[in-house]
Amino acid sequence: MSGNEVLTTAQVAGMLSVSPGTIRTWKLRNPKILVEGTHWLRDKNDILTWTRTGIGMLSKISRIAVNKDWIESIPQNGKISPVFYLIQLVPELSPLRVKLGFSAQIRARLATFMTICPTAKCVKTWYCLPEWEQIAITSVTRIGCKKLSREVFDCDNLKALFDRCNQFFSLMPQEIEE
Repeated sequence: MSGNEVLTTAQVAGMLSVSPGTIRTWKLRNPKILVEGTHWLRDKNDILTWTRTGIGMLSKISRIAVNKDWIESIPQNGKISPVFYLIQLVPELSPLRVKLGFSAQIRARLATFMTICPTAKCVKTWYCLPEWEQIAITSVTRIGCKKLSREVFDCDNLKALFDRCNQFFSLMPQEIEE
């Protein structure tokens, strides 16, 4: 795509693996974010087209929607399910920067977290007790990870980190009944 080339809604929908109707809905729901002349245009035949900047913004909206759907898919059965999470903070800019941590109420935690990092991606959660959090972080980040803050790391290989998390939590009890 050249600097001034535009794509139709159907073409952009195909790129983002959503329907053209979803793109139109995002446009209607985000008039302050998706601005005519910057993000989208109407051609001489009154067909809606998207600029490179607009496609980038739609891509961000798409990631937010996927994370929102993921959060909403977590059951709300009133039971507290404590988990350890692995989140990519800004996957489009630094896919190897991750946040690791514990939450007793992951739905609320992720919803709050997305106000800070709207394009963050939750890679996976594992059942975890609070007292395991620091042990888990120390164990899974011992190789190929540079600590940036208490729970934020730059890792050399996301799959290797993911595998170490799987290995660590496979050794722990899967759920403890009280």
